[in-house]
Amino acid sequence: MSQTQKPSEKVDVTTSDNATATATIAAPVGGQTNYVTSVSGGFDATKSGKTLILKVGAVEVARWLVYDSFALSFPNPIRINGAANLVLEASGTGGNNGTAVITGYTG
Repeated sequence: MSQTQKPSEKVDVTTSDNATATATIAAPVGGQTNYVTSVSGGFDATKSGKTLILKVGAVEVARWLVYDSFALSFPNPIRINGAANLVLEASGTGGNNGTAVITGYTG
């Protein structure tokens, strides 16, 4: 990327009621790369150890446990060659919404 180009900011927020919530940064084009700068996930009400998983396609990159809410920023962004998916496990309780948020940039 040249000094005059600015990275393309990416944010996806997905909320689901007792279903898997998947936030996605689409695969880059033109030889660019995705960089994930933060992930977060949480529920309307406290849950017991549900998983939040960062994936490239079907390949797991990282996994965290979420009890009510979780947020993590990466001082050194995670480089992703392809689409980045952040998957929050279903709450297991109707009416308890789960939200997954992924942020980053393409450059």
